[in-house]
Amino acid sequence: MRLKSLVLLPVMCGFSLHAQTVTVTDNSNAAISPSAVVGDSLQVTITGAAASSLVTLTYTQNGTPGTYFAGYTDAMGSFTQTDPNVASWKIGAWTEQWDVGGVNVGPNFSLEVFDAPSSLSVQSVAATSPDACGSSYQNFGTKPYGPSASIQYQINGANGSVTVPNTGLGIMLEPQESVGGGAVGDLGCTTGCPTGWLWTPPSAKYASSSGRFYDVPVADCLAVAFSNTPSPVQNISIKIGNHNYPVRSQYFTSSSSSPGHGSTTSSYGDVSYSQ
Repeated sequence: MRLKSLVLLPVMCGFSLHAQTVTVTDNSNAAISPSAVVGDSLQVTITGAAASSLVTLTYTQNGTPGTYFAGYTDAMGSFTQTDPNVASWKIGAWTEQWDVGGVNVGPNFSLEVFDAPSSLSVQSVAATSPDACGSSYQNFGTKPYGPSASIQYQINGANGSVTVPNTGLGIMLEPQESVGGGAVGDLGCTTGCPTGWLWTPPSAKYASSSGRFYDVPVADCLAVAFSNTPSPVQNISIKIGNHNYPVRSQYFTSSSSSPGHGSTTSSYGDVSYSQ
């Protein structure tokens, strides 16, 4: 009698059939993962690693190296750790290498932790170049009365100025506004602007790496002289990834007695401009 050949299946014990993986996810703002903003929920997940083994993080924070023993994988070689509220002491540029049992589970990460934008401070107030009132911008040619200012702001958080670490990750601070309860949109414009109307300095779409941006033109243009007229409320927010952070709600009170001239003050009292 002819015996059938036997196929022996290996029994896998003590290790996983899956590739080792590590992910760092911002549960509050997935668009900027593995980076985060102070107060976000940041989660590390490792799968397919050695079972019941020490998990080690080797890192640099703003160039200063360190080591953190995070815990142990479970019997399946998995590990999860969540920081539900990223602290302010973590602000800055990071590199991270995660090891399990002395083996790098990769990939290694570069990430940024931002302070949460909470306010703006006025850095400068100057004339717009060109002047908006009396111009072809938004049909203001028939509205020559009124001030036209350029305001530079600094974005601030609870822990100081909000800046963008120079890590090359491409995460940007995007100033946005809603005027008079209207839709929220980009405050600045560098492309697709009205023909011939790119102000100097420009009201750019993104803040600089130092967290500064220009709002230009801040103008109240009318066809006749006017006095102490309040503008609609301007709500400014800073968008990082898919989250908007409100930083300022204000209105301007303006006057103008002759074409090409006018004055304005902000409801905060930190903007006072005349031309």
